Amino acid sequence: MTLLTFLGTGNYQSATYRPCDLSRFTGCACPPSPLTTPFFSVALAQWTQPDRVMVISTPEATSKHGELIKAALSGFQVDFFQLPLQSGNESDLWEYFQVLTDGLSQSEELIADITHGFRSTPFVTLLALNYLRVTQGIKIRGIYYGAFDSVPRGQDVPTFDLSPFVDLFQWTAAADSYFQTGDATQLGGLIHQTQQSLWADRNRDKSDNPKSLIPLGKAITQTSRDLRLLRLQDLAHSAPNLAARLTHAQTEIGAFLPPFSRLLNLVADDLSQHAPAALAKAHPNDETPNQTDLSSQLDLIRWLLVKGHPVAALTLGREWIVTALARHLTPTSPPPLTYSTRRAFENLLNFQTNPKASGITDKISHLQPAWENLPESLKTAFEKAWSQTTTPRNDLNHANHNDKSHKASALTRTVDSLLQQFSHLIPKP
Repeated sequence: MTLLTFLGTGNYQSATYRPCDLSRFTGCACPPSPLTTPFFSVALAQWTQPDRVMVISTPEATSKHGELIKAALSGFQVDFFQLPLQSGNESDLWEYFQVLTDGLSQSEELIADITHGFRSTPFVTLLALNYLRVTQGIKIRGIYYGAFDSVPRGQDVPTFDLSPFVDLFQWTAAADSYFQTGDATQLGGLIHQTQQSLWADRNRDKSDNPKSLIPLGKAITQTSRDLRLLRLQDLAHSAPNLAARLTHAQTEIGAFLPPFSRLLNLVADDLSQHAPAALAKAHPNDETPNQTDLSSQLDLIRWLLVKGHPVAALTLGREWIVTALARHLTPTSPPPLTYSTRRAFENLLNFQTNPKASGITDKISHLQPAWENLPESLKTAFEKAWSQTTTPRNDLNHANHNDKSHKASALTRTVDSLLQQFSHLIPKP
């Protein structure tokens, strides 16, 4: 483990630093003793026992305080990383960024002391460490600050753990990933990790630990996956389960994840809104699904397109047309939601839009009278929607293995345009 710290040119004064919660390093619930030193990094090193101390310095700071801090850190490996003379330009920040990148190895564990960071360097440090966490697998175990100026001279100086701000980066990235793509895997993993970390802390009373966060994380991940992969029969279970898990976890969210309560509720509500689009059973004893809502399915199709899943959007859109037609032709029957019960309606659409489909007339004869009774405008709308989805659906499903194919942007626009027609196909009450 590496301790990252900064050395400036100021006049360091001795102070007694009072430790914050360091039980993750000490393995003991009781805090270590306060320590008197001019350098907070020395106290932090004594409390956490890193394998080395990485000192970010300048030539002037090293000349003035280098030997003093090295002596104070006797017993630890101390490596100085020199920053060039400050030019006052933005390039200084990027050079510092490069120093961090070069000085830390892949998957290294790190704690940082930003007490004496110069001007904007604590902010840049936070950003850089988050970047290295993603690109080099750096494990940030803590970011600490010794609040030297927060109390009158002579009083013990409090220290603060700023690690939650790194957590905030991770949660923000996970939330952004969800809102951009509909994929809640990262978010579900962070919820799972929160409960797991608390249970792994031997200093905690197990009766105080959360029990409902892992089930909530799994429910968020599963519902997200069911939506993106069109597991609409599974969605009939996962979406209500998510709503129930969220309600059950509210107290623990408030206790253990208070900054993210609003975020979790937003994501869960966004996922749960699609519950009526599921292929559900009206009664538990029914053998096959026989209940869904066309308007909700259309909302889900739009959601998939907005989240960047045109293949899934068009796949579900194609099935949606079949279900909508069935609701017009057999309004008193449950909607046909499995292949064996839908095949006749799909054959009818193929027959109406493809002259070569004449060999299936015997399979659709029972639906023909109802089809003929539809308004001509509605029949035309169904034929147009069906025929116009065929080419882009085939183009997408054949993964560009076509003699002629469309660009990705053109296909997305085509799918979006097709969806504009669908609302007119929903049966009126």
